[in-house]
Amino acid sequence: MKKMKIAAIGAALLLSWGGAQASTTDIGTLGTTPFINGGLVFGTFADKYIFDLTTASAVGGGVTNVPLYLSATHNLNITDLNLAVFNSSNVAVADTDANPTSFTGMLSAGNDYYMQVSGTTTGTLGGLYTLGMIAAPVPEANTWVMLTAGLGLLGWRFARRQGSVKKQGGLVAA
Repeated sequence: MKKMKIAAIGAALLLSWGGAQASTTDIGTLGTTPFINGGLVFGTFADKYIFDLTTASAVGGGVTNVPLYLSATHNLNITDLNLAVFNSSNVAVADTDANPTSFTGMLSAGNDYYMQVSGTTTGTLGGLYTLGMIAAPVPEANTWVMLTAGLGLLGWRFARRQGSVKKQGGLVAA
């Protein structure tokens, strides 16, 4: 009787393994160093990668199916692979490209976000994917003001110098 209970529990665990799955990974602050990860998944899955930003940033990410065909009966593959970004309120963030396996967009600082990789495995051994993410901080407004002021001063100095060359009759004093 005890062996039948153990077998039943084992069968239930195996059946649940093929059902919907999800894992959550907190990667901390996303920055200019690329975050690269992957996952071996089974059945229908939705893996979350939580991140935050210290400054407003252009964020990009992409996910790729890694199909492996070891033999006619042993393979790894994923269909309907999708990558989406959500804010901490579980609202999808606007994506600036139409590719379901990549994301590009501007995200503000101070919010928690997560990238969700989802799909369904069709391989007899499950599926395998790789994920890459990166954030490029966007310069703040005062940085642009300083750059514009510096270029303006250089232009003014250049124009003033051109005026002094004309006054000297085309000769430049050494």
